Formats: sequence, C-alpha cells, structure tokens
Amino acid sequence: MKSPFKLLVVLALMLAVFSQHTAASAGDISKFSGRSAQAFFFTQQDECVGTFVGLFANEGKFQNPPGSPGQGRFADAFIDRFNFCTGESVFFAFGSKALDASEFSIDRGLNSASLTTSMEMFAFTPGGEFTFIADIDMNWTGIGQLVRESFSFKSQTPKCKFMTSSRGSFRSAEASGVISDGSENFTPGSTQDAFLTQTRSGTWVVGCN
Repeated sequence: MKSPFKLLVVLALMLAVFSQHTAASAGDISKFSGRSAQAFFFTQQDECVGTFVGLFANEGKFQNPPGSPGQGRFADAFIDRFNFCTGESVFFAFGSKALDASEFSIDRGLNSASLTTSMEMFAFTPGGEFTFIADIDMNWTGIGQLVRESFSFKSQTPKCKFMTSSRGSFRSAEASGVISDGSENFTPGSTQDAFLTQTRSGTWVVGCN
C-alpha cells in the first residue's frame, strides 16, 4: 500500500508532465532533479459542494530527452470544485508557469519555502470556458522528520500509458496563504497535506494525446 506522500507525489508528477505538454506524444520522457514544495487544501462549501486545491512549486534541473537539460523554477496549480450529491464538476481550473528567483525559494534543508506569484488559470464550468489570473502567496514550514523514500507507479488504459519513478527525501509541512482570483480565496483553511521534498524523478508517457 502506497503512503499518502507517494500518492501525492504521483499526482504532482502527473500534473507537471501534462501541464508542460499540451499534447503528450508517443514516448514522451521527462526527468526532474531538485526541490519541491506541495500543498493540498479542501474546503466544504455546503453539504454537497467541496473544493480541492493543489499547489506545486519546483526548483531544479529538468530534461525532456533528446533535448538538452535545463534549470529553473516552475509552479503548477489546480482548483476542483465538485458537487458530491450530483456527481458533477462545478468548476475546474489549472495553470502552470515558469518562475524567477524572487517568486519561489526553498531552503536546502527542506525546513521552509515560499511562493509569491500571479498565474494564468484555464477554467472549465458547465456554462463554458474562460481564463483568469490567480494571485498566489503561500508559505511552507517543515514540521516532521526528514524521511527518505523511493517508489514507482504505473497507469495504463487502451490509449494511454503513464509510468513514473522517484527517490529522495521529504519532510511533512504546514502551508498557509492565499490563492485568489480577486474575489474569492480558494484556500481559506489549513492544509490537508503539505510536503517539502528533494527528489530525482522520471516519467514516461505514451499515447496520451
């Protein structure tokens, strides 16, 4: 049975891969080595509707072979508002962007991290699609022991194969802050889960276009 940390890292890797490639082609390979901060929130709007939020900020080296390696910082986020009574999505939005050193920092000991940026989000609702700017101001504080982990994960459908593996260190954390569209803060409560990690990972995607 996979630990919650492993499942959350799988989600982070999948989101990063598919946000970096609008159409993953056959045999896409992505590699990453560096530090990351992850935060997950859940807010209950009423007895039926709840909102999940995931935020991922990364700093390190990345490569999509046969291309040359690159180095930098990038962030990914999603907002998923779901009606559990009807089984329907009310609102889903995602975004990804490159960052500079002034927007994201994470210390080498995985004790703390901070992210302050604005990100374009692509939103989907039953009524249509639109874009908006999310202002993000998030801080992480490490609270757990530094733990080493390694794992692999595989998912396959008739048209899509996804495989990933990772090894490195992680520390549980608390995260607090704001992800806002200017009228609503999508992260008003404390995190469900948060982690600071240093990993070396790779993913392989086939046919997921």
